[in-house]
Amino acid sequence: LGPTHEDVAVVLTNLANVFFEENEPKLSEQYHTRALNIRRQAHGEADSSVAQSLYNLAVLYDDLLEHEKAIKNYEQAIRIWNETIGPSHPYVANALNNLANVFLAIGKLEVAEELHIHSLAIRKLIYGTVHAEVARSLINLGALYVKQNNYEKAKPVYAEAVTVAEQLFGPSHPQVAMLLYSLANIYHIQGRMDRNEEEELATQKVSFSTSQNRDNAAELNSQISDLHNSSQAYFAKALPLYERALEILDNTIGSNHPAMTAMLTELALLYKSVGKTSEAERMQVRLNKHH
Repeated sequence: LGPTHEDVAVVLTNLANVFFEENEPKLSEQYHTRALNIRRQAHGEADSSVAQSLYNLAVLYDDLLEHEKAIKNYEQAIRIWNETIGPSHPYVANALNNLANVFLAIGKLEVAEELHIHSLAIRKLIYGTVHAEVARSLINLGALYVKQNNYEKAKPVYAEAVTVAEQLFGPSHPQVAMLLYSLANIYHIQGRMDRNEEEELATQKVSFSTSQNRDNAAELNSQISDLHNSSQAYFAKALPLYERALEILDNTIGSNHPAMTAMLTELALLYKSVGKTSEAERMQVRLNKHH
């Protein structure tokens, strides 16, 4: 068929993928590049097969943490696919998702957010709202918001992921438990933040005991009360989510699973925070046995 036939490019791509799996990145890059050059020569720059080779190289560079090369290749692949197979294709959604993760890795969180939202929208358009790919996009977006400390945006995203996972796998699946844990953890973090601020203000209040600082003390008392109520409200939302997650894991993966350490630790801390000492001790006993 000659050295520039498409079938040769296909075999070169397969060989590159084998070398990738065998952790031979230089050979993988060499064969992917040869496949890319054949496809460019055969079809020109604006062809979906060219985009596929660019995407394959981007995945390789992504794995090697060569972020700039990965970004360049993902962006070129997306541009070609937008023009050839259309902007609402699974290939585009996958490339956008991967590109978002690269920008996340280099700290460009706003760009990553925009790309994850775009990928999620495409996947919902293709698959509907209840699909594993949609769940993955929601989890990625939720994790990004947590990394940004944007908990108010993260909560509805994780709540939606829980709903999708329940419909996909059933309400008692370990994946549902882990998503419940993630959502509970957000409420728990917010409660701890308010609790810490409450304790700091309570310490300040000591210096406002004299009569000339009575007004300041009254204002501090009001702030302390608001923070206390807020932290308790967050804890109250976190607790049943943790408890349900733990029940699911107890009935599915068993008590020796690594995920149990985090689950039991957080529950012990939360029980202690809301004054449920005996429950906190029970979690600590289980945690000690687990270790």
